[in-house]
Amino acid sequence: MHDPFRSLCGNARRPSAAAVVAILSFIPMLPAAAAPATVTTAALPDGSFLVTLTLTAQLQALSPAAAKGAWLCSAKATSKRSNDADRARITALTGRAALDAYQSALIYPAHYLGQQATVDFPIANGQYAGSQTITIKVTGRDLTDRNTGRVIDDPGVLVGCWLQLYDATGKGGFAYQAGAAKPAGANPEDALLKIASVPYVLLSAAVPNG
Repeated sequence: MHDPFRSLCGNARRPSAAAVVAILSFIPMLPAAAAPATVTTAALPDGSFLVTLTLTAQLQALSPAAAKGAWLCSAKATSKRSNDADRARITALTGRAALDAYQSALIYPAHYLGQQATVDFPIANGQYAGSQTITIKVTGRDLTDRNTGRVIDDPGVLVGCWLQLYDATGKGGFAYQAGAAKPAGANPEDALLKIASVPYVLLSAAVPNG
């Protein structure tokens, strides 16, 4: 059986886990700044690979009602060109439009493939600071062109984490970057979910050919 990822990385080297490191800083009224990411990838024997994301975040000026946060992290393999296009489209948007684009590009495909992980953390007084490490196993099946059966050109992996916020009763959902104007038809949930900064980290990494 053809193993596309093995053909990318070769058989001589024993594979190790992929690593992605990112830092977020959420400051009131300023966009979140992501530090330069360092990425290494290698295959697992079954043709899949691991992505390990270490995410350090400082969240401030969240809603006083926020009692718990979570990162929903997702990963998918496709061409680096496609990944870069998805990133450009998402980062050009704000608010719920950015969330819609992110869900379409990453959350939905990753959910279908079972390539997601969630990590929770407590929030107190509208603040949180800490680090989480998330590992996701990514299949190599999307690295093969379904029409030709050949490994796609310039393969890559798109990985991201989006912030979720919940109150003490468990109500909440995906945070979003709010504009200066109050959204039409705003409800109490909006006060919980809207933040001043970008609520996600999104990275694209090339898959090395070994």
